[in-house]
Amino acid sequence: MMMEPRYVTVTDATRTDLGEFAPVSFDHAHGDDENTFTLTSYADEFTTAKGGLVYVDGTDLGGIIDDISVSLDTGSDRIMTYKGRTFTGILANLVVQPSSGQDYYTVSGEANAVLGQVIAHLGAGDIFSASAAASGLSVSFTFPRYCDAYTGLRKMADSCGGILHHAYDHSTKRVILSMTARPTLPEISNEEATITLASRRPYNHVIVGGIGELKDRVIVHRYADAAGNISTTQTFTGSQERAYFYDLNTAEQADAEEAAEEWLANAQGADTTTVEVTGETLEFDVGDHVTVSDPETGTAAEVVIGKKIVRIDPLEGYTTRYVTANATGSTRSAGGEGGSWNYKPNAPAVYYDASAEGLAYGNALQPLPLLATDQAEITIASTSAGSNTSATATVPSKSGYTFAGVIGHNINTGTRQNWLNVWRLYKYSDTEVRASVCNVGSSAASGVMTVDLLYVRNGALP
Repeated sequence: MMMEPRYVTVTDATRTDLGEFAPVSFDHAHGDDENTFTLTSYADEFTTAKGGLVYVDGTDLGGIIDDISVSLDTGSDRIMTYKGRTFTGILANLVVQPSSGQDYYTVSGEANAVLGQVIAHLGAGDIFSASAAASGLSVSFTFPRYCDAYTGLRKMADSCGGILHHAYDHSTKRVILSMTARPTLPEISNEEATITLASRRPYNHVIVGGIGELKDRVIVHRYADAAGNISTTQTFTGSQERAYFYDLNTAEQADAEEAAEEWLANAQGADTTTVEVTGETLEFDVGDHVTVSDPETGTAAEVVIGKKIVRIDPLEGYTTRYVTANATGSTRSAGGEGGSWNYKPNAPAVYYDASAEGLAYGNALQPLPLLATDQAEITIASTSAGSNTSATATVPSKSGYTFAGVIGHNINTGTRQNWLNVWRLYKYSDTEVRASVCNVGSSAASGVMTVDLLYVRNGALP
């Protein structure tokens, strides 16, 4: 299982490393769509230029910077925003063209060796290279005319029962492409995931418009029957028909037929299955086939991972979400290190927390009789990277009420306050509230925390 990174490496335009940094936030998506990332950071941590890389070494996280912007936050720190294409986004912006004098680009041989041939054909050796390891797979594949490289390579991998992988290698300053046989993954039961199935009518007719104009345009029809079988014979008409027009204006007849059959077959899948991983974090690759089941009802569905969405945040940690053409799934790791909120999803809105010796809150604060609220401010002194600190504030007194606990907080001013992870916030005494925080960033941080307080009318509690 991949380690959960909290830092990213950034290079300049010459791909020389500037260092490893804790981002304010890092959002990364690759797969069927998006294939982009957004990195925000403090300007005094680093600045770089368009053409620089962002990566987590040895993983599929990273890409090339295309856009840069700067803004000021409330504490007057300059916040830099870097946006760009993921490594798969770079592939998606390359077109596989037939060799001169040829109708199609065709390859064959050992899969990883073929990847090297494709990289050379694309002229992309400055950023990509192929794994030297033996894949155990043999490829014989004809790329669709003028398809993007990422789509084409995924199709090539699928054609021989493989999975396309990519990972940045710091030592070679290249993204290493490789293929392995598609793994047989263990079935996920309802003990690890929440599974929702919904009945719906899939598309049963696709019309692909290929190359050409008006009456001379290539037009292909394919139909699905009640069992999901694809043919040229129409089964459903009138109110039972669900048709879709697929505009593929570069496709010749054969490519249009293949695209029609592939699109309609995918439309028959269990695309109303929702999978949410709620137990132990699971790691998937784009292209993995995952079976989910509920033994009690006998419900089962196979889903194909089509997109991986990652967020790195100093406070929330490392979060991954998986999306497919016929399902969605998500995983979430724990938040900050060194402790956690006393959060109880199934608890009453306000409950007594023995460890904090006061009232804490669950899903949301609900109106309760005999309650009052107020606020206090806790000043968090400058805290070095990786260190913990605690601070206390006196709560306002309210005539006729007793301070009972904390119901919320916000650190909205300071220096790099986004790096301060509040891992405990509680009633310290009848007149004080206390916060314990950890600086999860890479340099000193400080801030002022506004704390929402709960009071109970005197005599209301036993």
